[in-house]
Amino acid sequence: MFPASLVEIHQWFKSMTQSVKQSSRKTSESWLYLLFFLIASSAGLAFTLTVPPLGAPDEAYHFQRTYSLSEGILLPHPETTLPKAVMDYPKGSVQLTETRQKNDFNQVNSPPLMYLPQLLGVLIARAFSSNINHIFIAGRLSNLAFWITSGLVSLKLFPFLKKTFMGILLLPMVVFLSASYSYDAISTSLAFLAIAYILHLAFTQDEPLQSSVHIFLALLFAVIGLAGKGNLLMPLLLFLIPPQRFGGRSKQIMTVLAYLALGFAVIMGWQLFVERNIGREFVLQNPFNLDPILQMKAVLRAPWVIPQVVVNSIKMNYVYYFQTMVAVFGQLDKYLPNWFYIIWSVAFLALVASDSLFPLELKVWQRILSLALGLSGIVLVFILLYILYSPLDGTWVMGIQGRYFIPFLPLIVLSLVPQAKPLPLARPVSTLALLCLVGLLYVSLFLYHAL
Repeated sequence: MFPASLVEIHQWFKSMTQSVKQSSRKTSESWLYLLFFLIASSAGLAFTLTVPPLGAPDEAYHFQRTYSLSEGILLPHPETTLPKAVMDYPKGSVQLTETRQKNDFNQVNSPPLMYLPQLLGVLIARAFSSNINHIFIAGRLSNLAFWITSGLVSLKLFPFLKKTFMGILLLPMVVFLSASYSYDAISTSLAFLAIAYILHLAFTQDEPLQSSVHIFLALLFAVIGLAGKGNLLMPLLLFLIPPQRFGGRSKQIMTVLAYLALGFAVIMGWQLFVERNIGREFVLQNPFNLDPILQMKAVLRAPWVIPQVVVNSIKMNYVYYFQTMVAVFGQLDKYLPNWFYIIWSVAFLALVASDSLFPLELKVWQRILSLALGLSGIVLVFILLYILYSPLDGTWVMGIQGRYFIPFLPLIVLSLVPQAKPLPLARPVSTLALLCLVGLLYVSLFLYHAL
């Protein structure tokens, strides 16, 4: 039945316009999800199948740790042995035998959680084959599948700036690591999932938080600390959610503190469990024979040293940090040409400035909170590696790589995007910028093999 008055006609036309816009947005988002899946799958498979075995950072240790878990070894010990074909891979025998030799597990502190995706692939492959090549590739493929799945879920949950977030997901460094045995795939994925889910709760819903939500958040915060200690502060992002949805400001504060305590308790519990079962000396081995407890006490006696070494580290290595965040392959020894990093930077900044897939309405304090958490996570990474890996008489933090900052990149970007209403050309510009980043991903794969 048609509207009978001008007012009804206006309301009918307005509702139809909104319906068309919503339908158009849903269609564009569906295409975005499909595009991510196709690109992540094709580029990821290319890295998985063409990067030489153990050709990613620390992949030898990650592979040995994964294989030991497939044999039921929860905590490797100095006397633990693995098949010679595993220890000598890729130069040893192709077929697994009973010949074994001792190994050096440098990733002993890493909980089994970090290797569940790789472990699934190894277990499936071992059920059907004893060929070490097949087993190795299966672990890589399983890790890649986990990253693609979690990335797709996070992309769907992210309430705005979906193109920008997709650009971060498709960083060449992220795809390269996710196509290997590196546990960066799970640590980065869980951090992205936490950010996306909290933003989803904060900006797309308004009802009180249900118990099922709190259970999921508790599980998420319990594991993201294990996956990356720099993620410990992530529960503070819950302050983006209005306090009335927690039942008041006091309940919100108590909930956030409880999640922070949970994450810290899980990390400490795992550390004590490892030390009690295999010995503190083996757990704390590092290149400089540093004792983290003594290191921490020294830092607490002179906390003003931290800002100095962080600033010095950034001054000395900011180019290296940027490059190892965007794309440095192999054992972090295969750099791409300078023009690649320049073009990537221009395309990414254009994407951030023009992304208008969903209207963004962030208040100033929300931007400040997002920026503070992103920077705090990065600073926490510096502090942890200063305590665990750097002599205290040094003037900079050793062992820092730009890939450690990737989990916090969405928070920093979120705080810096333009507040103004997007221009008419913003949508095509953002699409073009995203396609440019996608093209650079494939270019990085070509350059990896050409250099």
